Amino acid sequence: MLERKGWALDTPGARKLLNEFPRELKNKLVGCYFEDDTTSEDAMQVLEYLTFGSSITRIIREAPGSAMAFEYLYRFKEPEDPIDAYFVNSLSGYHVYLRLKALEKNLPYWVGQFTPNPERIFIDNIGSGPGHDLINVLAANPELAQSVHVRNIDIDAEALEIGRKRVRELGLEGSFSFVCGSFHKVKRRDAHLVMLVGMLCPMPMEMCKKILRICARYVHAGGLIIYSTNQTAMKQWDPFTDFLMRLAGWVQDYKTEHESAKIATDAGLQYVSQFFDEYLHFQCMTIARV
Repeated sequence: MLERKGWALDTPGARKLLNEFPRELKNKLVGCYFEDDTTSEDAMQVLEYLTFGSSITRIIREAPGSAMAFEYLYRFKEPEDPIDAYFVNSLSGYHVYLRLKALEKNLPYWVGQFTPNPERIFIDNIGSGPGHDLINVLAANPELAQSVHVRNIDIDAEALEIGRKRVRELGLEGSFSFVCGSFHKVKRRDAHLVMLVGMLCPMPMEMCKKILRICARYVHAGGLIIYSTNQTAMKQWDPFTDFLMRLAGWVQDYKTEHESAKIATDAGLQYVSQFFDEYLHFQCMTIARV
């Protein structure tokens, strides 16, 4: 077991990160990693050091549901210190960025499935903070921007303001609105597409199904829900980052491709398709029809 876990400490990124720690604290971190210990006094000392030296860790500890950590992971903000640089450049962090790229590549096709039928395509982008994914898609596809209206819905007012600023700078004000609070504020059966990117990643299967059933009430019959899940490959290929995330309180519920699809069918929806981030498939985007 130790050999299976130990390789993750010997990557260039992990070695560089460990060298940032004082020797005694480094030894405690390594020991906690091998013991999978996130609660002992040693673990808490490591966590305090991470929190002091990492904006990402502070954000996660203070507000686990905040989208602000993704400003670093999506590479809109430069890492300010070596610990943040580790998170951004780790396999897991890089594949969060690749998730954004996969969404930008695939969303035009799925949004285009609704044209030219409705006069206006309504998309509810729930829990995506600034909504960088759809902002990038509409900025790159002006023909879609003419027929699409996105409602970015999030509880993080600071993240929504970042989205508003980007939309203004890109001249896309007519294609976006921003709702601070619960998605219950929007009308039922009013969206052609609901996006749940990152929302389900920490949630167990039964909770994911429940959320999908609720979201389905807000989608036109025949409309789509696209949701993302973290895949088991993420923990397999990057166990050290997974440990650091859990230590900070950012706990993920990893799923297989089959389990990700089963969320839709068990929720009473029709499974349509899936697409992934490139390379190791840490992130799965599942499309379900209401």
